[in-house]
Amino acid sequence: MTRESRDIIFKKYMVPFMILPGDAHEKEITVDDHATFCKKLDVTKTSNAYLDTYFPEGKGNNPDRKKQTEKMRERIYRNYYQEFWTGMHLVMFGANRYRAFQLELEYLKHHIVKPYEVSVRKAMQRVDVLLTYLPFFPPRTVRSERPMDKEWAAFKVTKQVDDKIKRDIQYNMLPTSFRDSIDVWETDYETMDHSSFLLCLEKLEIKDAKESKERDDNKEKLKRKSVGASTGKSHPTDNRKNNKDRNNKRNRRDNQKTNNSGKARFCNMCKMSGAPSFVYEMHNAKDCKKKKQYENLLSGGAGNRDKANKEYKSFEKKMMKNVRSEFKKHQATNKKRGKNNSDDDSVNSDGTNTSY
Repeated sequence: MTRESRDIIFKKYMVPFMILPGDAHEKEITVDDHATFCKKLDVTKTSNAYLDTYFPEGKGNNPDRKKQTEKMRERIYRNYYQEFWTGMHLVMFGANRYRAFQLELEYLKHHIVKPYEVSVRKAMQRVDVLLTYLPFFPPRTVRSERPMDKEWAAFKVTKQVDDKIKRDIQYNMLPTSFRDSIDVWETDYETMDHSSFLLCLEKLEIKDAKESKERDDNKEKLKRKSVGASTGKSHPTDNRKNNKDRNNKRNRRDNQKTNNSGKARFCNMCKMSGAPSFVYEMHNAKDCKKKKQYENLLSGGAGNRDKANKEYKSFEKKMMKNVRSEFKKHQATNKKRGKNNSDDDSVNSDGTNTSY
């Protein structure tokens, strides 16, 4: 893009009106490199024909030739960058290059919207950023023509967006509820300075957030009522804490073993002495048969507690042995009773034996 621009400037200005020392490759050397192009433009002597063409009012006035030469170089550089941007605009905007500025400005005025989750302050900052891009758009021209000095000069004025257009962009991007509130302000929003306007918008934002939260809470309440009416039950989140408390109470109750009076039985003495759970949950401490014995053992050191543990283990073994022995005796008794009953059934009421 820059080489094409240098080639246009070289043909338009440097060849017809400037004296260019060098050989036949002068053009290629000058156009290929930007630094060489600028150096060549600065050191090349400007012809009188060049100055007389663009500054006819200074014709024949030799003392002003130096100033005229400096002005001409500035004009050539300005045209060089204009040609560069003309090529860039053609690539960027294509067929709409000639009206791209107007399309972008209309878009900013009527089609941008503040996102819901973006604060008013950040939205205003975004508008400022978008407006800084406008000076890089092309000037308005006829579609088939490249912009000339006249179009660039006019665009230098129109590309600066004034405060009134900027305020319209800010107003139009706001939600409808914000604009309705602004329309009833006593002070005209167009005449307010930026700080005051932004402060009022932030107050509206706080109010809108509060009303939005209230609406959401009311919707949630209605949803809970509708769920309760359709199922006959309250919303799950309503009784979550009560359900948790009831479950905890039920677990504690189930884990407690009680006597016939409904009170839990627990012998702390036996538990500390190392007895199994089925032993210390079968009686209370006041009913412990070995209370005095284990009080003496537990009052001593670690050796006495070990002795208590061993004694309980021994007691447990003896207890299990006795239980097995009683169980065997009970089985033998039941077996014997069953045999006697079968013998009695074999005799009739008249004393005769019917067994075979």
